Amino acid sequence: MASNSKRPSTFDDGPRKKQALLSQPPTPADDVCARCVKVRWDELATGTWSVKQVMMVVESHDQLKTSCCRICRLLSTIKPPSLDGPWCVLLAHSARSVLVGKQLRETPALDSNILFFSRWHKVLTSNHSPENGVLGLSKSGQHFDVGIQIISPDTISFTTLQRCVARCQTTHKRACARSTHSSVSNLKVIDCEKQNTVSAPKRCKYAALSYVWGDASDNTSSNGYSKVVEDAIKATLKMGIRYLWVDRHVGQDYGPY
Repeated sequence: MASNSKRPSTFDDGPRKKQALLSQPPTPADDVCARCVKVRWDELATGTWSVKQVMMVVESHDQLKTSCCRICRLLSTIKPPSLDGPWCVLLAHSARSVLVGKQLRETPALDSNILFFSRWHKVLTSNHSPENGVLGLSKSGQHFDVGIQIISPDTISFTTLQRCVARCQTTHKRACARSTHSSVSNLKVIDCEKQNTVSAPKRCKYAALSYVWGDASDNTSSNGYSKVVEDAIKATLKMGIRYLWVDRHVGQDYGPY
């Protein structure tokens, strides 16, 4: 049975052109190879793609990992040795359609794009599920709700966390919310504002801390809270929640739910 489908002319046609497609030495100015310079990364980040073929990558994992090009080295993190071979395609894809469950894809949200590798035969069959990790793709200053956010190792954005919780509460009701809530008798919680243990007000909103206990010598504050609990109290207040459940400090041997 004849087929009229053709591979894009920019893709590899076999071993004869393999060397031509290997990443070229980068220019000293930016440490990016000639191939990666040609890619319109800003357009990929801000465009709306169900799926877009970015480029064929014939290098092995090790070749990418040791490349002089910083983008190729980054790509090596999502192209393991199991994908080594002549027919491996870098794809740009809607983050929503890959990272979000089917039942939530219709909820209002600003989408972003991700990058991942796929075998050429899977591209032909429209099988675009990433198997070996993804890279987030965004432009500096770009705001989006769905995708891989940049996280600073030195700071916590409680505004971002609050926005995620609020979005979940307003748009994920069927997927995330419980249909019924069972009350716990004699439930005690830490009042984070007053930093003492109280009986939980009826239907109060509270956070729960799950952690590994230390020993008694870990208590550093005058009220007997360990450093991890003190940090949890601060985080609870930053999230706009007043009460915190911590098993060690409420005199209970069971969980709150």
